[in-house]
Amino acid sequence: AARDRQLKADLNRVLQEALVPAVRASAVVELEEAPAALLAEARASLSEDPLRAYHRAKEALRRSPQDPAAAQLLEQARAALAQPEPEPAGDLASRFKAGDLDGALKTVNHQLRAEPEDPKLLRKAVFLLGTLAQVQASRGKWGEAKEHLQHARALFPQDRAWNARIYLLDRIPSQPKAEQAGWIALLW
Repeated sequence: AARDRQLKADLNRVLQEALVPAVRASAVVELEEAPAALLAEARASLSEDPLRAYHRAKEALRRSPQDPAAAQLLEQARAALAQPEPEPAGDLASRFKAGDLDGALKTVNHQLRAEPEDPKLLRKAVFLLGTLAQVQASRGKWGEAKEHLQHARALFPQDRAWNARIYLLDRIPSQPKAEQAGWIALLW
């Protein structure tokens, strides 16, 4: 009888230990951005990337129309976008032809500074950012890939899959090397 009780106790302990990874894996992950996170990203990118700050502040204001901090950040970003910036050399078509995706993105970003709401330019920028994220991830440059996905999310927040893509990207490095390419393909 004592042996049976010990066996049951051992079996229960082993079952509990076996369930721990399953419980962790089944945890619900919150992918919705908090309004404070939107404003923090807008503030952080204001001096280096006013276009990104503009779109993050615009999204924060859309979610909370009465938020004075979001309205103020949006105005600061508009003012920063109005500051002159040197035009990148080469046009978009020639950069695409040459396979210069970084240069193409600089060209599109420069055009977007003048017209931050242009839907065609926004689609081009998001396409380039998604493609660059895949390229950087395939090279193992996870931080740069994440930055591209976050930038794309800022420009096109209507696509609710950005946070899932960023969440996935954060987990790819821990996957076996042989499986990473398949996961990277899901980023864009």
